[in-house]
Amino acid sequence: MNTTEESPNPDDSSSAGTQIIADAKTELLKPSAPFEDMPMVLEMQGLTGYHARNFGGVVPAGLLRAFTDQIGLEITELRKLNKELRANLELMQEDLVNIRLENVVLKSLLSR
Repeated sequence: MNTTEESPNPDDSSSAGTQIIADAKTELLKPSAPFEDMPMVLEMQGLTGYHARNFGGVVPAGLLRAFTDQIGLEITELRKLNKELRANLELMQEDLVNIRLENVVLKSLLSR
């Protein structure tokens, strides 16, 4: 067995050396926190992450955290849906007012 034929050359390091150092103006992206307006969910994430033993161990703490995360996501979705429905309700109320005004005008024209 000839080891010189089977081993790669030290020059073939698979690195092109084209990486550049980021300049000081580079901004780091801050990940969005989906539960930043839900202190209970954030607190449960912290407690179950750092004090899992107090919740019966890693498995029950993980289940509790998943449960609170799921509730937090559902609350976020329901808030979004509620906002959309309120906007639709306002539009429909405006339409109703316009239709009632038109109805009054038409009735007054018929009564002449």
